[in-house]
Amino acid sequence: MTATPPPPMSPATATAAAPAATLAATNPLARRLAKVQEIRLDGTDVRRCVPPRRGGAGRTGVRAHTDFPSSARLAAQVALALEALGTFYKENTLANRRNLRSDIEKRRTAVNRDFLGAFHRVHEQVTSLERQVQAMSELCTAMQSRLAAAREETAQLTGPVAALDKEWCVPIRRKAMWSSGLG
Repeated sequence: MTATPPPPMSPATATAAAPAATLAATNPLARRLAKVQEIRLDGTDVRRCVPPRRGGAGRTGVRAHTDFPSSARLAAQVALALEALGTFYKENTLANRRNLRSDIEKRRTAVNRDFLGAFHRVHEQVTSLERQVQAMSELCTAMQSRLAAAREETAQLTGPVAALDKEWCVPIRRKAMWSSGLG
């Protein structure tokens, strides 16, 4: 089978293609759009889209292969992002495109405020719990000191009681010895 050559370009097509090629070569936006159009979501070309990590000691700025999401995961993230975008971006109009960035920023700010409010409530609860634990700790410390004082007092009383017990037992033993010896 022989390959058929492409049909010759008409002069109008050739002149229209030439400015587009030079436009892509000179216009950075056109180059970026061409690069984005070349990206395949199911292949390894996705790695070119992910910017390298910044900063950090010992980092070369190049991500390890394991840091990149799998193509299925990336496709799911893109689908989820498009679904979320579809909730508020209904019509593709010039005004909507111009306001898209500010709308996304406003939504992100609202989400962050909601998170901050929820986190503030959690922080207050944790602070309250911390105060309660601190109070319990102080009570336990007070109870331990009272218990130590009671042990010390008991030890002071145990010595004289033991001495009195010995003194009290001596006459009873003598009486028992006299009664057994005389009896």
